[in-house]
Amino acid sequence: MFTTEHTLFTQIMLKHFDRYEKTVLIEPNKTKIVLYVFNQTKYKKKFDIMKFYIYNSKFVHINVSVDMQLLFCYAQNTYYAFSLIAKLWKIKHTSSSITTDLMLTPLKDYKTRCIIHLYEDDKPYSFYLPDIYNIIVEALTHCSHDYFLEIKPIKNPYTNLPFKLYNLYNIFLAYKNNSYTMPILFRGLIECHCDVNTFMHRYEPIIREICIDKYFANINNYKCVKEIRRMLRDDLVQNISSVRSLKIHEMFPWKNLIYDFKPFAKLYHKVKYGLNPYSKYSNKTLFIKKLKLFMNENPLYGRKFVYSTHKINSVFLFGDIDRNAFNTSVKTHFKDMTNDKLKGISSYIRNNRYSQVTPVPVTETENDDSDSDNDSDNDSEGDNVDVEIN
Repeated sequence: MFTTEHTLFTQIMLKHFDRYEKTVLIEPNKTKIVLYVFNQTKYKKKFDIMKFYIYNSKFVHINVSVDMQLLFCYAQNTYYAFSLIAKLWKIKHTSSSITTDLMLTPLKDYKTRCIIHLYEDDKPYSFYLPDIYNIIVEALTHCSHDYFLEIKPIKNPYTNLPFKLYNLYNIFLAYKNNSYTMPILFRGLIECHCDVNTFMHRYEPIIREICIDKYFANINNYKCVKEIRRMLRDDLVQNISSVRSLKIHEMFPWKNLIYDFKPFAKLYHKVKYGLNPYSKYSNKTLFIKKLKLFMNENPLYGRKFVYSTHKINSVFLFGDIDRNAFNTSVKTHFKDMTNDKLKGISSYIRNNRYSQVTPVPVTETENDDSDSDNDSDNDSEGDNVDVEIN
């Protein structure tokens, strides 16, 4: 008499055989003989065994095949339950080697509810929820040239591998059960069942707005000046009669130019590159109104003052006046242009009729959409227009 060492799956099958032998199984005696074929699961996959030795075998009766199918389904449920218990035990008894967030701040300095623990490839990873927020937004709003959308998978920064699907749902539940704001795009991705194509089809207008905000939040000074000068050369600005006289001298201080016109440039990009028709229309109205108000209050902005160097001995000058070449003061900044200040300013934009004056034809033929570093930042029409003060 000898005994055979059974595999775990075979033992589970035997337990279910004992349970359903007298109630459900059609031919239990023949089924028990065939059941031991699962001792080979160390060397073959159980699905292959079921297919080759049970379904495709000519020596297995149809009733035995039905009994084996029933036992196999029950055994699979039990096996997966044991696997889940083992995984939960590992997660509970395994400590993460990560003790800081992505900014190297110790995780122990944060409250417990602000930390999320994810289990990836048999290793635990701890994250600070705002770090996960930045990772998600960066992945779902990745754009290339001219805001062409190229969504990236949400990756684990420690392994540079995409998070498993179940961990994406764990992150969703962590935000849902927490006081932190969930990224609206991440909620949309979950609602689309993590289908990227469906997500892009539904949320691309929102993503485009976020990409524009990100672009101007991270833009360097040189690129920002180029975008401002490109905006001022655009037909949308040139068709406004009160703004057509705006000429920025090439030597005008770039710090003041960026401070005063960067918000205009961002709003202009939302008008030009936005995908939401209502948002484009409302932003266009706001852009024209604010630009008109700016020119009404600062008609000589950007021009250079030329002072006479001729001295007359008969004229007495009290003191030596230090006069600046540019007037950099602005009466009302973009963010201070409230509805009360904009009230009464016309912005009739239907059919591009922003003014009652026929637009002056532009002789300059320049590709404004080009991002080449050789693109000139100077305006050929009016950069050198000076105001002489005697």
